[in-house]
Amino acid sequence: MYAASPLAADRSPDQFRRTAAVALDIDAVLCDLVGGCRATCAEFLGVAPEELSLGDNYYVPWEHKDPALTARLAPVMLDMWSRERTILGAMPVAGGLALASTIAAAGRLRSYITRRPPEVDFLTARWLREHGFPLDGVELHHVGGTNACKSVTARAVGAELLIDDSVHEATSALANGMHVVMVAMPYNRAAAIELAATYGDRFHDAADTAAALAAVTPEASS
Repeated sequence: MYAASPLAADRSPDQFRRTAAVALDIDAVLCDLVGGCRATCAEFLGVAPEELSLGDNYYVPWEHKDPALTARLAPVMLDMWSRERTILGAMPVAGGLALASTIAAAGRLRSYITRRPPEVDFLTARWLREHGFPLDGVELHHVGGTNACKSVTARAVGAELLIDDSVHEATSALANGMHVVMVAMPYNRAAAIELAATYGDRFHDAADTAAALAAVTPEASS
C-alpha cells in the first residue's frame, strides 16, 4: 500500500487531482517540440523534412533512411532542441491550450516548468504568447542545466500536482509527495505500470493531453 501524500489529507485522491494547484510541463504536453525539430534537423542534414521519419530513439527522435545521416544528428541534437527555428516552429499539442486555459481560469496554474535551458526562456515565453497560452500570474521556469528535479521548483511555488510525460520527473514528484498526471508516450508505458502499482491513486495515467484535462477538471454536477 502506498503512503498517502500529506498534501491530500483533506481530499480524496480524485477530488485532489481535480482541485490541486498545478505545475505544467511544456514539451510533449503542450508543445510538439519533436515536430518542430524536424525542419531544423532536415536543414542541418541538407535534406527535405519529408525524408526524415520518427524513430524510437528518445534522444535522437528523427532518422533518415541513410544511417550515416542519422548518425550525424546525435552529436548536435542537444543544440537542435534549443534553436529558435525549432521552438518557434513547433505546433501546440492537441488539447494543450484547453488544458492550460482551463486550469489557469480556475486559478490553479502555478507554473509552466520545462527542462529547456534558461537561455531560451524568451523564446518559450514568445511561443506561449503567440499561441494564446495564459501567462498572467503564471510563473515560467526553465530548469535545464540543473540537477534539481522539476518537483523542487514546483513545490516551491505552491504546486501540488505535476502534469508531465517524463518518467524521471514523475518519479521524483511522487517521491516528493506530489500527485502526478502522466501524459502517455511510447517511452513511458512500462514505467506507468510500475508507478501506478507503487503510488496508487496519487498517480494517474492519461492517454493524451485531452485526457489529462478530463482528469484534472471538476466533474459537472448532475
